[in-house]
Amino acid sequence: MAKKCLWLLFVVLFLVTGIEGVSRESAITLQNNEYTNILVSISPEVSASSTLVATIKTTFTKASAILYQATNHRAVFRDVTILVPSTWPTDPSYTAATTQVFSNSDIVFVPPPAPAPPQSNPGAGQLAGSSATPRRVDVASTKAFAGCGLPGIRITMATDLLTNRALTPTFGAPERILVHEWARFRWGVFNEYPDAGEPGFYFSTVTGHVEPIRCALSINGVLFNTSTTEVIVHRMSLTLLQDCFLKSVSSDLTLLVPVRVCARRQSWTTDHSAFQFCDDDQSNSSTAHNYEAPSHHNLRCGHRSTWAVISESSDFNNGNNPPRPGLSTTPVFTVVQAPKTRRLVVAIDTSSIMAVNEKLREVHQAATTVQRENTSPDVDVVVTSFGGGDEDPLAAATPTTTPTSADFELACQTFQTLSVQSGVWRYSVTSPEAQRVSLLVLASPANTSGSPVRLSGGLVVSHLDDQLPIMRIFAEATQGDRAVPGLTVEATVFGPEGDPVTVVLLDNGAGADIQEGDGVYSRYFFELTHSGIYNVRLSAFGSWAQHGSKGEQEDHHKYVTRTAIAGSTLIHPNMTNQHGRDRDLLPPARIPDLLVVRTIREDKVVVLTWTASGDDLDKSRASKYLILLGHSVSDLMTHASSVNTLVQEDVIHGNLSSPKEFGEREYLALRIPSSFSKGQGFALMVMAVDEAGNKGKHSNYVTASFDHPTIHKKHWQEAQKMFQDVVIKRPRHRRQETNFLQVSQEAINSNDKREPRTSTR
Repeated sequence: MAKKCLWLLFVVLFLVTGIEGVSRESAITLQNNEYTNILVSISPEVSASSTLVATIKTTFTKASAILYQATNHRAVFRDVTILVPSTWPTDPSYTAATTQVFSNSDIVFVPPPAPAPPQSNPGAGQLAGSSATPRRVDVASTKAFAGCGLPGIRITMATDLLTNRALTPTFGAPERILVHEWARFRWGVFNEYPDAGEPGFYFSTVTGHVEPIRCALSINGVLFNTSTTEVIVHRMSLTLLQDCFLKSVSSDLTLLVPVRVCARRQSWTTDHSAFQFCDDDQSNSSTAHNYEAPSHHNLRCGHRSTWAVISESSDFNNGNNPPRPGLSTTPVFTVVQAPKTRRLVVAIDTSSIMAVNEKLREVHQAATTVQRENTSPDVDVVVTSFGGGDEDPLAAATPTTTPTSADFELACQTFQTLSVQSGVWRYSVTSPEAQRVSLLVLASPANTSGSPVRLSGGLVVSHLDDQLPIMRIFAEATQGDRAVPGLTVEATVFGPEGDPVTVVLLDNGAGADIQEGDGVYSRYFFELTHSGIYNVRLSAFGSWAQHGSKGEQEDHHKYVTRTAIAGSTLIHPNMTNQHGRDRDLLPPARIPDLLVVRTIREDKVVVLTWTASGDDLDKSRASKYLILLGHSVSDLMTHASSVNTLVQEDVIHGNLSSPKEFGEREYLALRIPSSFSKGQGFALMVMAVDEAGNKGKHSNYVTASFDHPTIHKKHWQEAQKMFQDVVIKRPRHRRQETNFLQVSQEAINSNDKREPRTSTR
């Protein structure tokens, strides 16, 4: 009989020193308009402070009132537990934590970020030459990778947002920031202002002007010089708002606009002003959603308003939690302290099936190994069982004598501990008989002064048209609090039948991936053809610029390899995906990153770019593209009769019927039809179509105007390489034809004399 190494232990570690993972099911519930089971944790790196605990309570109390108003009297914070670190001194007001653990935190307060280096070309949230003011993302952020309308992992906020009032003029009141991040965390909405370094302006087909990116057009601001902070121009009835900074039309201009997920205060002079999420009611300018701005929310949520996404969540859809006037908004707080020792629970299956092939004995031996080699004096070990049976798990798993080699004949063998060099290692096992061998390699960093690269993962299963199950696999690579992009990350799916399937996860901002270059790698997986349990294992490898303990980048790159478990899911018999056996049901993935690279007024030419979609979501390549052109975003959204479907004859460079492989960069140059005058603004969108005629969802909408020339310098440099031999044919009364790049340079020279220009650096 073949020998097998079976590790059938369910190990739960209560109280860890860090938070990892890109998938977590929160215990928060909303019943009768009250959120309960909210866990707020203070990082062990934060110094003990009773004042901080009191400030957290005050912030939540104010935020609850704001949330109640913003949701139209449909939700408040009711039950909030604050977990303080075990390293803090004991306090009579603290109770001992039981089920509350740091890794399950919904909101975490961390120490203030280190000062950022001066930036010569700042974006949102920082003035040129300023290192004292941190970036918005460094003081408050939400980890969320599942997509629009899906909950996030947790909120992280810096303690100085609560304690340093000097930050309030820049970032806003902490209670408002908390509501902002709660919307991202709970309901899966996105920011409606640009992040640092991103373009802050776009051409509006509504106003006919270049506008700052903001959630409602009625929000005002002021332009000023980023070097001197001197106000240099007033336009659009803008007034000074002390909230955050956005990049302007010219590199030396910045616009101040509010820091909120599509929320607006009616008055900027009081702390009790109105706060509402933007909605689809265009008759109310103060809360009307700006559906054409190229914000993260519009790009990821199909240009739906923030309130539209929120109202479709399980908290409020189908009439759940209707408005409840007169509800108290004051939360109830409980402060608990983490235990001084860690608790390790080993749960052993003692059901009858474990008697087959001496499985239970193998588990006992494995439990012994865990106890002897993977614990320390500050860890309390508890052994329990489930599944019935007469075995005593505690006696079996904690022997009084040291096991001999014979005891481990059927269990896993522990090999020599090695001091190794970085690089690729190969290990082989030779066996005299056929058998399955599982090998687990555990490694610890040789230099404990720096932060190691860590890999964590998760998965989410959704359904296409409420039928086909689709798995989204995520992996996150981090070093400390920094993202690790540029690795090769693979996910291996072990299904109930057949061989494992390996897919490459991508960090390209397309398909299942939310943000390019953020160290989160994602991919769809839909080969769920049999009922049963699907397990997903992750592996990552590649070179990474190592960072020291203080965040400084070292001169050399490290080669890293990491593995992790993304999780598992159960597919029921009526949920299996029979795609490929009967007919093609999966459409191409939505294109979320359509971008105007260049506009050339002379010949009414527009250059577009986007990431190629696939045939089935993000697999393979689509069959063709459809590009729609309208006078406004509104025309495209309402399918107005004036909307044009562009054809290949309108294309100067590129082929609508020859899409590239998913993930590759598409560049397309097209001429705007004569029915659109040069002085008009226009809007465009693209969708991919597969060979079965399945259409992907429409891309994000983009706007442009030849009177407000656009140039995206990075992508334009790439596009020019492909346009070397492209020839533009002109009307007979002008030159018959000319080289595309020559025309582009002529346009650039001409446009240098025109202002303003929408420039993306």
